[in-house]
Amino acid sequence: MTTTRHVKHDGIADAKQTTPNDLGGLADDARVLVSGTVEAVRERVGTGFEAAMDRGKQVYGQVRQQAIKSAKATDRLVLQYPYKAMGIALAVGAVTALFLARRK
Repeated sequence: MTTTRHVKHDGIADAKQTTPNDLGGLADDARVLVSGTVEAVRERVGTGFEAAMDRGKQVYGQVRQQAIKSAKATDRLVLQYPYKAMGIALAVGAVTALFLARRK
């Protein structure tokens, strides 16, 4: 029976020695996996960010052109119908003032 205990003890000692080595290898593997994952995410985010920026610039250009067209059309109408424009502005201002007065 003494031999069995001694064998078990040696097995535990061997396990104690190999466990730190295994953990070190496991930690190294985890570092490699994480660094590879980080690089893949950086690539995807970089590509997605560039695509989003290009799309944002495109949308900005379209919105800007539409705003300029609308401003020119408004300017033409105000010059063509000045009294109607003043009446509409007065009405919008009065309604806005009523809503703001009720909030308080």
